[in-house]
Amino acid sequence: VPTVDLASRYDCAGVILHAPLMSGMRVAFNTSRTWCCDAFPSIDKVNKIGSLVLVIHGTDDEVIDLSHGVAIHDKCQKPVDPLWVEGAGHNDVEIYSQYVERLKRFINEEIRSHQYTIMAAAAALAAQTNQPHLNQKPTLSSNSTSTTTTNNS
Repeated sequence: VPTVDLASRYDCAGVILHAPLMSGMRVAFNTSRTWCCDAFPSIDKVNKIGSLVLVIHGTDDEVIDLSHGVAIHDKCQKPVDPLWVEGAGHNDVEIYSQYVERLKRFINEEIRSHQYTIMAAAAALAAQTNQPHLNQKPTLSSNSTSTTTTNNS
C-alpha cells in the first residue's frame, strides 16, 4: 500500500497499518511470492520502515486474510503490540471500542515515549562528542583559518 512505500523511504513518528496486505498480487491470486508487476509489494518494503508500526486487523476479514496482517507485523523492525480485533471484518474494525483505545495508546503513549527516547539519546551523543549547543552557531573569526562558536541565546 502507499503508506508502506512512503514510510519505507521517509522518516515519520509512527505508522498505522489497518488491514494491510502483503502485496496486491498475493491478495488477487492467492500466491506466496512477489511478482515484478505487483504495484504494492508491502511485504518486501515493511522491514525498511524505521519508525514504530501498529498493525490493526480484523480476525474475520473477508477481503484481506488476517495472515497478511500477521506477516506484515512479523517483518517490522519496530512493531508495537498489534490489535487483532476478534470478530471484525474488513469494513467494520472501527466500530469496536478497542480500535479507538489502541489508537490513543499508540499516539499518546508509545510514539511519545519513543520520541523522548530518541531525543535523550541524541542529547547524550552530542554531549559525548562535545558538539556545540543547538543554539550556538559557528562563526568565522578575524583569523580566516580558525572558527569560533558564539552563543546567540
